[in-house]
Amino acid sequence: MSGPRACRRRGAREEELNRKATLTVFILFLGVALTSLTVPPTRAETQPEQLILPVPYYSQGPKPYCVPTVVRMALAYIMYPNEPPTLEQLLSEMGTSDIDGTKFSAVPYPFMKRGLSTLREITYPNCNEIDGAVSSRKTVFIGLDQGQRLWHAILVIGFVGDNYLIHDPARGPGRFLAKSDLVAKWKNGMILGCVPASVPSYTVNIVLSHPVSPIYVNGRSRTGLLTLPIGIEYTLSVLSPVVVSNESVQVTYFCSPSSRRIRSWTTEPLEVSFEYYAIANYRVRVMFSLEDQKPMVEEAWVRHGETFVRTIEKTTYSMRGFLGIFGSVMRFDGWYCEGRLVGIDSTLTLTVLNPMVIEAKWREDHSMTLVLFLTLTAVGLVGYVLFKAGRDKQQADA
Repeated sequence: MSGPRACRRRGAREEELNRKATLTVFILFLGVALTSLTVPPTRAETQPEQLILPVPYYSQGPKPYCVPTVVRMALAYIMYPNEPPTLEQLLSEMGTSDIDGTKFSAVPYPFMKRGLSTLREITYPNCNEIDGAVSSRKTVFIGLDQGQRLWHAILVIGFVGDNYLIHDPARGPGRFLAKSDLVAKWKNGMILGCVPASVPSYTVNIVLSHPVSPIYVNGRSRTGLLTLPIGIEYTLSVLSPVVVSNESVQVTYFCSPSSRRIRSWTTEPLEVSFEYYAIANYRVRVMFSLEDQKPMVEEAWVRHGETFVRTIEKTTYSMRGFLGIFGSVMRFDGWYCEGRLVGIDSTLTLTVLNPMVIEAKWREDHSMTLVLFLTLTAVGLVGYVLFKAGRDKQQADA
């Protein structure tokens, strides 16, 4: 068929096919869009199950300053180690009102002013896009619908499973927000597409009341200045108990608790203290020295402040040899410590406050021998006198 009528028929059929193709593409696009709005897409296989960016946290305070505060957090992360602008600067740059808050359109202004223009608005809640941004070390500005034409700004700083980790300037740092909740409350979003030149970190000053232990970070010994990334939980620990001793003193140091979990969301220095308490034990040496016998030594460890008690069974010993036969003895003279008499009874009781060397001393007692000698001498003299007197009488009678 030829002529104008055939051409019109072919043109009509082509228009109808185009309309059907356009309608099909529109329906497919609408279906994809609705699916993205209602069901959080699963993360790509190459992305980790957990990722946390070291983003400093700031509070918005009692006023409706959530938007500039979130922007300040993002700038603190991107500009590190340089200081971010103050909240007052951002209020002025973004035209924030105490009554109306801040418009979403003002979010790019502070970034552009500082030459950080790699921003990208997210027009609908695409979790894959958010996950990809976080995996690339970029933070994501999110506005959540609060109802009554109000919305609240948060900052996505990571993900853990099916949850996002967010900084909420009104409620606190490192909070969980289910991805399904983010999708349901979605208002607006923007990828803040810059990353810091170095990892935002903070220093930890660890103070030990007694420097008797190394410092362990997640079980590994660390020395020198301790610098840790923001937002990561670490376990700091010390050894307990620790025994330090020499020949005469043994000190046991205890620390409870001996480990601390720390996590900081600011770059401010952090101080962590470990308080030790000490229990001292002292060596107490007791020497029993008889001049005519081999010295005996007893040793014991006694806790500081405790009472030490020792008793001798006998206070008198016969001397060996000829003198002992005639009654000479070793008689207990007392307890001596560092040359000072500390007790004269057979039982010694002392409070131990330091290492001690105690000596139980005996002295020679020849009194019985002397008495016997004097008695024998007296008997001898009397016998001699009587003998001489008898002999003299015999001589006189003769």
